[in-house]
Amino acid sequence: MIADHWIDVLRLMSVIGLSYGAWQGWRNRPPSFLHDGRKYYRLRDGRFCNRWCVIVKDPAKLAALTAASAAL
Repeated sequence: MIADHWIDVLRLMSVIGLSYGAWQGWRNRPPSFLHDGRKYYRLRDGRFCNRWCVIVKDPAKLAALTAASAAL
């Protein structure tokens, strides 16, 4: 019976750990800006991604996003 208690404690701690990690990731996200009605994020290495973390690879869109982020 005591083993069941420790399993519950481990489950609770794992949920707390995952929640804390998700909160840290949300808190440390890069600032966003709107372009063509969509939110984009400039990553630390200079690349751009959308809110679903899809990296922008289209050269025309990259040029437009670079110009839009420089105007901020």
